[in-house]
Amino acid sequence: MNTNDKKSFFISSIVNGIKDENSKLTIRPDENWVINKVESYIKMFEGIYSFVSEDIELIKTLVKQEIIVVVPDAAIIVDDSKFKEWYKRSHLSHFWERFSKHLNTKGLPTEVIRKVDSDSDKIISRLSDPNSDEFFNCRGMVVGDVQAGKTLSYSALINKAADVGYKVIIVLTGVTESLRSQTQKRLDYDFVGEVSAVGNKVVKSANFCGVGHIPTKERLRVICRTDEQNDFRNPGRFSIQSTNQPILIVAKKNKSVLEEIDNWINSQKDSSEKKIPFPVLMIDDEADNASVNAANAGATPKTINHLIRKILSSCGKTSYIGYTATPFANIFINPNNNYDSTDLEDLFPKDFIVALMPPDNYCGGKFFFLNEETKSYVLNTITDAEKAFPSKKPIKNIPDSLKKAIRQFFIAVAIKDIRRNNGLIKNIGDNRFDSCLINISVRKVSQNTIKPMVQDYVDEIFIELNSSLNNNLFKELKQEFEINFLPKLDEKLDIDDLFLFLKNIDKPVVVAINTDSEDDLIWDENSPKNVIAIGGFTLSRGITLCGLTVSYIYRSSKMFDTIMQMGRWFGYRDGYRDLVRLWCEPKFTNAIENATLATEDLKGDIIQMTKLKMTPRQFGMKVSTYPGLLPTSKNKMQNASEIEIDVSFEGTKPETHCFFVDSKIEIQNKNNVENFAKILNEKYKWQNRVDEKNHSQICFENVNSNIILNFIENFKIHQNNKGRISEGFFIQYLNALSQDELKNWDVIFYSKNINSDGIDVELSSIFGKNINIQPRSVFTQQWREFDHDDTCVHLSNNRTVTSANAINFVNSDVKPTLLINSLIIKWIDANKNFIEFENLPNHLLDILERTFYGIKVYFPKVSKSFKPVKVLASLDYIHKLEIENSDDSEAED
Repeated sequence: MNTNDKKSFFISSIVNGIKDENSKLTIRPDENWVINKVESYIKMFEGIYSFVSEDIELIKTLVKQEIIVVVPDAAIIVDDSKFKEWYKRSHLSHFWERFSKHLNTKGLPTEVIRKVDSDSDKIISRLSDPNSDEFFNCRGMVVGDVQAGKTLSYSALINKAADVGYKVIIVLTGVTESLRSQTQKRLDYDFVGEVSAVGNKVVKSANFCGVGHIPTKERLRVICRTDEQNDFRNPGRFSIQSTNQPILIVAKKNKSVLEEIDNWINSQKDSSEKKIPFPVLMIDDEADNASVNAANAGATPKTINHLIRKILSSCGKTSYIGYTATPFANIFINPNNNYDSTDLEDLFPKDFIVALMPPDNYCGGKFFFLNEETKSYVLNTITDAEKAFPSKKPIKNIPDSLKKAIRQFFIAVAIKDIRRNNGLIKNIGDNRFDSCLINISVRKVSQNTIKPMVQDYVDEIFIELNSSLNNNLFKELKQEFEINFLPKLDEKLDIDDLFLFLKNIDKPVVVAINTDSEDDLIWDENSPKNVIAIGGFTLSRGITLCGLTVSYIYRSSKMFDTIMQMGRWFGYRDGYRDLVRLWCEPKFTNAIENATLATEDLKGDIIQMTKLKMTPRQFGMKVSTYPGLLPTSKNKMQNASEIEIDVSFEGTKPETHCFFVDSKIEIQNKNNVENFAKILNEKYKWQNRVDEKNHSQICFENVNSNIILNFIENFKIHQNNKGRISEGFFIQYLNALSQDELKNWDVIFYSKNINSDGIDVELSSIFGKNINIQPRSVFTQQWREFDHDDTCVHLSNNRTVTSANAINFVNSDVKPTLLINSLIIKWIDANKNFIEFENLPNHLLDILERTFYGIKVYFPKVSKSFKPVKVLASLDYIHKLEIENSDDSEAED
């Protein structure tokens, strides 16, 4: 074994050893744990191998890439009204066991693997029980990020579904064959275990792939009704009942294909059956594309949407899950199923909505467009493409900006090769490849026209790389490297080393990916290492480019979903984040920045709804709009209206007048209030604030906004409260002015003047002064007419959380005041008569005399101006606003 081999062996041994230790931990380790572990392993190898300082730093870097990755928990909105818990980890067996072992061979960080497991558990637990004797119809949606691992998520889900008893698994991909074939290959590796072959052909060991190489106690088989070359065709006599193995179908969203599936499903019925009895899982990948009904109100739904609904309606036990990174169209599906002329249930995710959160090593919209540090070196501006790529004239040459992007690709490939050589990038899996994306037009003739031009320039570079070091190309490469790469590199790199690797890189292969080209994108051991892919529509949705480093996009769109789906450059770039480059014109940059902001807002709303335990039926959503841009096509937004929302809370007094009936949530709020009180008591000295009638309240003055924000962000506020206090805009407003005009706060712990209903024992103990509990009445009309929502109890539309005299203790119109009070609800009707218990709704029977905590914020006038924002809102959201605005009066009591 030579020196380099020894070095690689010992380094990989340490990295794998620490990674194995980490996999057994129940909590995520920090950087100090990594450093200590590296040092202890180095000591273990003393006398066997001598590590220099560079080796030790390399080990630390590699271990951190594997371990120090933060993956937030998925947010999930569910409807428990008809849900029956059924799922247990003990239901998992051979398929999941095999897949989980396979995950460890993918080179993924340990924390990512953990989250794939836990997130897929959240999803499958919300499906219906496949072994139920009753028919079921489950609808869900999973929202991820572009190129962030949605396929990995549903691969995990499929393996678990096969274990728990789902018999037929249908995966609907996009509308192109290339994407369908790519998905089929991925599932061959992650689920089937062999190169797919339609029917029951004899399996040879040479065909094993992916999970198929993992030893199992028994041979696991999946019956594939599609393969890489063949979409679904009706297999005629093939019966679902004839096999015990799960059946997999990977199909395009294509009229003839879906009709074939529908015919086959219906052929499985007995003459007496209206629906087949076998449990079916349908995963609709790219669920916003083609699946959403875009027909006019009252008309027959669009073909793809109609056929998906027909297939589902023919099955007695169905769980449908739409996966998408751009759910703008999906959130406007009418949940009431009265939109079109059919009696088939639409695809609204009535049972659950899951938002997958990407790890912090994900390079998404924030990385490219919102983070000023990364944006400064990642983004390059196209200014010369308009003449080179005329819309209605032949393309004669490629612009200088594209040539520069290609040169950047050569430099990036050379640096990545150096890092592979040094062990900084693992030379396995997708990391073996490097690719460059060119997307300049949806017109296939344009794509095919520039292919030979790009190939000529690649040839020119390759020739000059192997000639004199004094030519113009070397000067351009040297200048590009020293100005745009070297200052951002994580390591010191000698220009001579760079040129040595540049001269030895594999020549990039140029391909045009469209239906008029015979080129293809295949990523296997026989594929070219370096690829420059030219395309339009095909490279704008679903397709993955392995090792994508440099992207050149000269395209535009007016729709968020189209813009975001173009982002093939999003994804994971471990080991080469500093080498990624993106070229686009200013108009597109502005559009995708806005699309990113709208996407982040939407995910923030989902997270907020998760905290508030909202149901999908209460999903009522809004999407921020920007001049000249739409969330999705107009025909997918017929259930949406544009409205204006004032983002300023200046001079308002939002409060909580509606409380959770779930005692666990209110206990969390109670603990939050008590912790907040303790922090204030430790950091500040409270004062008696006295009004003109000599009544006093506990008041803390000039409390730092960071403490206030932490408290409010953790205080769970029911969505039915008025004044948008439960929405993301509320926290955004506080954050926007937290270091400015809302930097210092007064906090009042409100106490009723007369101690007739007892004291708040915990708060009284913290402050050393009694905090009297305040009684509030609830009106019978409220729970009968307000949303029929049994998750909450309302004071009433015109009932405030405190007595009217509370305003007497707010003595500043330039500083915000947070008021907190503990209260009990008295069952008194509009005439102040006690309500008999037999007249109370069931969900309120255990509320009597329980302590709740309410908050109210008195916002001052501010000098910073806030304008109303335009949003496209769903019908449910607009309905909520109408109820909110129906009565804005305050109680005098």
